[in-house]
Amino acid sequence: MDTNTHHHPSKKEPSTVSELSHNQFHLSKRKVKLKIILNRLKPQAETVIDAEQVVFRPGRSTTEHIFNLKLLSERYLQHQQDLYHILIDFKKRLGRSQMWP
Repeated sequence: MDTNTHHHPSKKEPSTVSELSHNQFHLSKRKVKLKIILNRLKPQAETVIDAEQVVFRPGRSTTEHIFNLKLLSERYLQHQQDLYHILIDFKKRLGRSQMWP
């Protein structure tokens, strides 16, 4: 079930566009437009987003970043320097429905 929609078991799902309410129809149109825009922007985002941001991109492994973080930590310890890490799990902190309307 989509987290952005409300499910009412007593109401049947519309099977045709004509059965959609005015608001449902416009919401569906907006979702389609947003999906088209997103699909156009995704390839361009690949050229703009830094490699360091790979952790937050689908289809990319976090293993290399964890290893690099370990190496960086060891070097800072070796040189007796302070190093601060901030790791935020946005899904746990905000919940998917609050992050992505």
